[in-house]
Parts: sequence; structure tokens; C-alpha cells
Amino acid sequence: MYQVRGPATRLLSALAESDSLDVIAPLGKSFVPEPRKKMILVAGGIGIGPILFLYSQAVASETDACMIFGCRSKEYLPDVITGDSSIMICSDDGSVGFNGTVTEYLEATSGEQLAESVLFSCGPYPMLHACHRLAEEYNTDCYVSVEQVMACGVGACMGCAVKVHGEPGYVRACKEGPVFNSRDIQWEV
Repeated sequence: MYQVRGPATRLLSALAESDSLDVIAPLGKSFVPEPRKKMILVAGGIGIGPILFLYSQAVASETDACMIFGCRSKEYLPDVITGDSSIMICSDDGSVGFNGTVTEYLEATSGEQLAESVLFSCGPYPMLHACHRLAEEYNTDCYVSVEQVMACGVGACMGCAVKVHGEPGYVRACKEGPVFNSRDIQWEV
């Protein structure tokens, strides 16, 4: 899944189903579901890809999970989730679903559930940071998939560095991530 945003995604969108391309994948670590606890899966914007995949795995394994997707407005709602009533949709402008952000929805509807759940999130930095703050407030775990540009994909260029607590101070999204426990990240506002 991708959104056409620049030259690379424009090229991807022009490919036919029978075309082939070289890809370095998979990179880094993925989400690891926690079947002992309810999973609250939060996606924002183009972060929907990994969260939707994790949600399909949770549903297939009958893990207790709910998915919340946030977008700016109805025009950013991906076709893949249109009509899926099991996914809660939030929009910043109120044009579809809950009128507000995914974290505002969580605060309004799921406060008590958060303490007994694990958050998994992928999307824009401010949303990941807000999910981290909610997890801290309810003393639960939060795993985030950071959206970093991965230039080399093998850990050599350090272009995807993420600032973390402790040594070495930075880690690479392509090797040690892109999924991190949100408590390990040094959130900068």
C-alpha cells in the first residue's frame, strides 16, 4: 500500500500487475502481537499498511483487537477500508467517522481499556508521540513503527537514525527498527 506523494510512488503507480522490480525487504523488525492482552491498533494516514496487516493477523488468530484509522478528511480514506464496519474511522474535519484525531477518540471512548491493552501504532510523528503519552498515562506498552526515509536499507548511511534513551543514543530504523517500544524513543516536540 502506498500513497502517490513523489517521484518514487508515481513510478510505482504506473507499474502494471505483470511488471517486476527489485526490492530490499524485509527491513528491520516488525510488530510482534501480544496475544495475552487486547490489541489496540492505531493507524494514521499512510501508516495504515503495517497496521492493517497486523489487524488481519490478529483477526485470523482470533486475538482480541480493535483498529482505529485516522485521516485528515473523507478524501484520504483508502478504498481498502471503506465499508469495513469493524474499523473505527476518525477524521480531523469530521467528514467521516469520529470528528477528531485517533488519540482524541481513544481518550473519549477507551480510557479504561487502555490500561489492559497494548497499543500498536504507525503514522505521523505527532500521532505516535500522542499514543506514547497515552500509554504512559495508562501504564501500558506502546509499540510504534516510525516513518523514516531508509536510503540504503542496510544500516550503513545512518539516514534513518532515531534518537533513543541510553547508549548509543541513536538507532537505525532499517536495522534496529522500524518498530520500537515507544518508551525507548526520545520524543522531541
